[in-house]
This record gives sequence, C-alpha cells and structure tokens, in this order.
Amino acid sequence: MVTIDGLTKAQVALLDKMWAIDEYEAYIAWKNTLPRRTLRQVVVLEEMLFLAEIDEVEHTNDAMEILRKYI
Repeated sequence: MVTIDGLTKAQVALLDKMWAIDEYEAYIAWKNTLPRRTLRQVVVLEEMLFLAEIDEVEHTNDAMEILRKYI
C-alpha cells in the first residue's frame, strides 16, 4: 500500500478519477481535456505513483512540496 500524505481534496479526487479509468485510451482522452494546471498536477501525481510502484518511495510526507515544484 502506498501512502501520500499532504494532498488536497482536489488532488485526492484526481487520483480517484485516475484509478477509475479502466482503459489507457480513455485515460489519455481524459487527460487531454484537462486545463494546463490540472494536467501538471496529474503528471506529478503519476510520477509519484510510478516511483512508489518501483519501490523508490513507499511513504511521502512532503507531497505538497513535490507538487509545488512542478505546478
């Protein structure tokens, strides 16, 4: 289980939406509809999840610091 502390309700909602989309093409289509700022948040969240999945990060308390760098 991956825990990312410090996310806003909106960022948690983005993660929920990301997980709810079953098909890659649908996911890309959804991303293409996002405003630039939201898209940047999604890209950073994707990277955080990717790092967690490859065991680079299991728990991060500084999610907001990471997100602030890129959004």
